[in-house]
Amino acid sequence: MSLVRCDHCGAPLELADGTSTVRCGYCQKDQVVTAMMAAVERPAARPAASVERYTRGRPVLCEWRGRWWPATILAELPGGQYLIHYDGYSSSWDETVGLERLAARSAKVPRATGNRAVGMIIAVSLIVAVSVGVLLARQATSSSAPPATMAPAVMAAPGQLALGQPVKVLWSGRWWNATVIAVYADGRVRVHYDGWAASWDEDVTLDRVGLR
Repeated sequence: MSLVRCDHCGAPLELADGTSTVRCGYCQKDQVVTAMMAAVERPAARPAASVERYTRGRPVLCEWRGRWWPATILAELPGGQYLIHYDGYSSSWDETVGLERLAARSAKVPRATGNRAVGMIIAVSLIVAVSVGVLLARQATSSSAPPATMAPAVMAAPGQLALGQPVKVLWSGRWWNATVIAVYADGRVRVHYDGWAASWDEDVTLDRVGLR
């Protein structure tokens, strides 16, 4: 394989031996490479002085999964390797790359943003899915809950209630069937709402309790 640079955007191109035309993976423009150019650009034949070096802090383009992304050189490492940071992304994406994945930044080259768009679509889809799941769960809970009842004909009076007595209790503007599970000296009672978990048990005053 021979390594050449695109005349249009400067991105590195890989040219198979014996091939004279290659399409740039970034700008999608065809590049005609003569046998002389391919021979000069062969990595093994390059003079050491002609190999491009990138200094710390230099903005570059870095190839990742077939696309070119704006990045910044963090450090030059031994063996022609570079530590790079992708612009606008977390440092968890920093990686060590070789010269074949780097190209000089060009003002003509648009910034690649495909993965961000995909990530945003996935995030929005997850939020919508979770919201729908919560709504369906609430609807299922509501449909299986005991229905509220009509207002009682007679309100409870002091000393009239006993343990285990069925009553109606006013809660959130509606009347609900309940059972007395404790009677207090101050006139309050503790009730358990029929068909509901014990976590809903509460202490109520007589102005919220009716007979049934």
